[in-house]
Amino acid sequence: VVVPTIITYNTLIDVAAKASEIAAAEQWRAKMVAGGLKPNIITYTTLFNVAGRAGDELAVRQWYAQMREDTISPDVMAYSALIGASARKGGADAPERWLWQMTSEGVHPGHVTFNALISSHALSDPSRAAGWFTRMRDAEVQPEASTYGAVIHAFAQFGLIEEASAWFENMEAASVAPTIIQYNQLLSACARAGPTGLHAAKAEGIFRRILTDGRSQPTEATLKSLRRAVGRLRAGKLWHEAGLDSDGPSQTE
Repeated sequence: VVVPTIITYNTLIDVAAKASEIAAAEQWRAKMVAGGLKPNIITYTTLFNVAGRAGDELAVRQWYAQMREDTISPDVMAYSALIGASARKGGADAPERWLWQMTSEGVHPGHVTFNALISSHALSDPSRAAGWFTRMRDAEVQPEASTYGAVIHAFAQFGLIEEASAWFENMEAASVAPTIIQYNQLLSACARAGPTGLHAAKAEGIFRRILTDGRSQPTEATLKSLRRAVGRLRAGKLWHEAGLDSDGPSQTE
């Protein structure tokens, strides 16, 4: 008989988290406890993630209280998960309250923490998102491509092409190599800005840069944003000229 271990249960909770199945995650945690196993920091970090994806701020706070009851102190990854989870439903200031508690306990934020803080303002205030990037640099935490991408995404949500482009250029100036995700975010800014000749020309330029970059391959998200920015027929022509599959790629980044 194979006896499940804490790794087994944490894996099952993670599967539930990726599917945003908060009830299933709680059931696996309950079975873990019933089996005589004590949840660890990985368990709770994963639970915070699933609660965040489900937009359940109450569950976030309940699991945090349970973690404390289990005498487990959150680490940087757990706090980053709490910040990311609270950003979805806890209001604009909720992530910053978790940051204050984190630092007051002597836990130093890392790039994952700042990414979560930047992303927490992506749908409301891109300038505030950019402000967290500055605070990240002040804290001497090295930004990664995903960090720049979080700021680019914040401006892209509002169709602010010039600002998004400036952050893309800042990333390259810092010798941080963009991935297809950041290229797609820049294309998304063009798409959201509206179908004008200038925006379409910008989108075509970005698409051609992807092709010449050599490090990134266009994805389904690339094609989707390209269609929105330049029109379906023009996007199909550009895609065909690049020798890409006419049915579009299978990836979804």
